[in-house]
Amino acid sequence: MENRPDLVFYWMWLAKIGAIEALINFNLREMSQLHCVQAAQAQRVVFSEEMAPGNEYLV
Repeated sequence: MENRPDLVFYWMWLAKIGAIEALINFNLREMSQLHCVQAAQAQRVVFSEEMAPGNEYLV
């Protein structure tokens, strides 16, 4: 998710339910981003609509 004000609320909500957050740079693409997600051993990923696969923003 890109930097925006509601990111703080997601971060606080995840902490409240006991999730461990791994904040990953949203500018990373493909293999770099995959490496970060795998290194964090992520079981779930939270992302914004702008970062969804097939979105023109990613080009």
